Amino acid sequence: MKMYLLLTDETNTEPKPKAKFFAYGGLVVDLAVLPEMDRRIDGIRQNRGYRRGDALKFDTNTRSGHVHVEDATAAKNDVIEVCISLGCKFIVYVVLHEIAKHRTSAELIAWGANCVIGKFNYFLQVENSYGIVAVDRLPSGSEYSFLSDKFSFGLTFPDEDAVVLDRIKLFTSTCANASHASSAMDISLGAFRYCINQPLNVPAAKTMMANTCRMLWAERQGNTLYPSELGLVLRPKDVKLDKYKAEYKALIDHINSLLVDAKL
Repeated sequence: MKMYLLLTDETNTEPKPKAKFFAYGGLVVDLAVLPEMDRRIDGIRQNRGYRRGDALKFDTNTRSGHVHVEDATAAKNDVIEVCISLGCKFIVYVVLHEIAKHRTSAELIAWGANCVIGKFNYFLQVENSYGIVAVDRLPSGSEYSFLSDKFSFGLTFPDEDAVVLDRIKLFTSTCANASHASSAMDISLGAFRYCINQPLNVPAAKTMMANTCRMLWAERQGNTLYPSELGLVLRPKDVKLDKYKAEYKALIDHINSLLVDAKL
């Protein structure tokens, strides 16, 4: 029976003119291909000038001084290609900052983590498999209490029955440079974040979005993907104000515009 690993992280925790949406993402990796992912990303690091201990992340500014910008960009593209070729899946939760403006960053991250972990548990049900969850550090070092709560009680809601996360057999935390898979997670989420936030380099964004959508957990009918409520989770489900509905429609239209001519 297959086992899967879910690595998670957040981005755009604070609203900015070009960051209207908070996003929390998860990369799903078949444990059977993890050694191959490790080997290939290690090779990318060596080929692109990364040394041991250097951060390989989406944000080019995190690179060490001896890594050229062109090599950092190429390394990110190489990592995405590795994820696609190994059959990794991507799940992302998105909420408009304006709607969530009265919530703290900690609350936003907890909601995003709950949603992505819940979708992962559903993915495991569909695949008749089991999995492991590894979350990135949470605010104020709260990851251990959060993970203990998920394992013991599942997803809890004020007015609904709890959702037992019966397919997830281990909850743990991780951090940057604790695995090459963590780099893959950061780069996958970073590519999605770049694409939805008025990218300066539109041709690059088109390629990134096409590649990200290749990983999105989705139903497929011919060349059309249907990721809603699977790999792409927009919240809240019921948007009441027209101005907020317009923001979500603009987001979907923007994503679709980047996918024009993409062969998925």
